[in-house]
Amino acid sequence: MLDLSAHDYIIGAVKQGLFNATVENEPGKEVLGRLMRNDELRAAVLEAHTTAALCTMFKKGDPALNHAAFDFLNIMSNYPDGKELIRAAKIPIFRAIVAALDHQKWDSQRNAATALHTLLGIRDSSFETEFVTQEFRSVILEEISHILKLLANDRSFRVVGGAAALLALSDDEIIRAFVREHKDFKSARSEHFAKNKKLQYHGSDPREEDVHRMLDTLYAAMEESPNRRGVLKFPEVHPMPARSPLVTSLAILSCIFYIPCGLTAMLAGFAIDEAEK
Repeated sequence: MLDLSAHDYIIGAVKQGLFNATVENEPGKEVLGRLMRNDELRAAVLEAHTTAALCTMFKKGDPALNHAAFDFLNIMSNYPDGKELIRAAKIPIFRAIVAALDHQKWDSQRNAATALHTLLGIRDSSFETEFVTQEFRSVILEEISHILKLLANDRSFRVVGGAAALLALSDDEIIRAFVREHKDFKSARSEHFAKNKKLQYHGSDPREEDVHRMLDTLYAAMEESPNRRGVLKFPEVHPMPARSPLVTSLAILSCIFYIPCGLTAMLAGFAIDEAEK
């Protein structure tokens, strides 16, 4: 009989990325793979809220957790019951990755976009499990509208998340051809080059110049042959500089007391100079 807590311990360890490390001088992935050869233990693990655990991992947009989730999917794809799990979990997993794309923090968005690139086993990826690649290609094609909605959004950080994901997927010829013909992509592209798109920027949203650079890179990649591109690389993205509390207060006061714009700008400039001293 198995210890009733064994499967919970394994899922907990996977969820924390503990199998990324070595276990008594043996790679953690190999240890996990050996454990999963036990049919009874594997069945218990697959029934232990595994899909929810994988979704939580991908939703965080953390590279170490993504790596751990890839290893788990890779191992499970070797077994019929593992394949059933992947078939059942692929849509929730994809939507968890999209949730990480819809994050104001660029690091989370970049890692989520890289996760999509990895799941497809695209050229420079180390993840080359054919079964997983086929399953996730189909779900991405079915659910691509979720990514295109980010690209079409009027909030700048969401546009960056959608663009980064599509850039990561652009090396896959099937997905690339599908996206290029999608009405939402065509509309977003037209608005960008016509300069008709008015994006909103708030708080720690990405800088305007970085948003435009990301979009220029995406639309250029969509026109190139995938074979001409190298390793996946994103343009740099940085948050807008934080406003000092004094500048924010002056902006609020100008609205309350109808202070003329010129005077407000002068006071704000003085506040910035003082803050930088």
